[in-house]
Amino acid sequence: MARLLVVDDSTLSRKISRQILDGMGHEVLEAGDGIAALECYFLEKPDLVLLDITMKGMNGIEVLSKLREMDAEARVVIATADVQRSTRTLTQEGGGERLRFKALDGGRGDDCGRCRTEGSSVMELTEQHRDALAELINIAFSRTAASLSDLTQNRVELEVPEVALYSIDKLEAGLRKFVSGEVASVHQIFSGPVAGDGLLLMNHDGAAELVHLLTGEDAPSGRLRSSAKEVLSEIGNILLNACMGIFGDLLEVRFTFTVPRLHLEALGNLLDSLVIGKEGLKHALVAGAMFRVQNSEVTGCLAIVLGVDSFERLVHGVDEWAGRATSFPRAKMAE
Repeated sequence: MARLLVVDDSTLSRKISRQILDGMGHEVLEAGDGIAALECYFLEKPDLVLLDITMKGMNGIEVLSKLREMDAEARVVIATADVQRSTRTLTQEGGGERLRFKALDGGRGDDCGRCRTEGSSVMELTEQHRDALAELINIAFSRTAASLSDLTQNRVELEVPEVALYSIDKLEAGLRKFVSGEVASVHQIFSGPVAGDGLLLMNHDGAAELVHLLTGEDAPSGRLRSSAKEVLSEIGNILLNACMGIFGDLLEVRFTFTVPRLHLEALGNLLDSLVIGKEGLKHALVAGAMFRVQNSEVTGCLAIVLGVDSFERLVHGVDEWAGRATSFPRAKMAE
């Protein structure tokens, strides 16, 4: 059997791959980032590398290039949630043998851990839940980035999602990690077993540039025309529905959505419109990731904000999803 190197910054994804590949009789090596992957390849000379793309620090395409410089015969399979057409092109140009898209589902398994909420007023995420949530959000956001790439005909670079719990009074500071100042945002409330707010956040200049990419329309300095606002609302609707649709499919829950609303205001004012702020709650879960449209000045953030009333239900759903993922049938990986 072969010696395989699994490169992924998600502990859950590495665990899934190891369980499958161990069961097939392979020797499995692991690396949690690009530098560790290059060091491991140099020392261990694996027969095949399974490589994620969206990682902190050196991304997968950069690692692929370095591996090919190190060894022109290196065999690399890209395993990613990024379904953009340009990802396939970059993989082929970089010398990757195949592109395998992540779609983690399957049979049932054990809980990935318990959130530390019982008997305590302090909401916390275990490391297992934080990692599982980040991977779940990564898959949903990656599909959303692919939709934006199709709309703009440009590659969209997505950063590794961040997942954190904030008290309501610290929520604005938490979102300022992604965007600040005057914000152009599309806000969509979703409800179901898990309820909250989906947000597409951009600064004013980025929003104007995005409209220009799609329509050729230039925005007057300092404001957006009504036609540009309609375009932004429709973009937000497409992207947020794509994101929440994938999120719901993975968790096997159905969401209903309100009509998206466009806000052009300071971040603090936007927070007053969040549905979680009307529940009298003290904490919120924020999952967000920055994105950038290549060959443009468009940057922004996708974010999901959940009130803690939905927290326990989300954790239960993540436990079930992680259990299904770690019980993924071996036959589906084998070829």
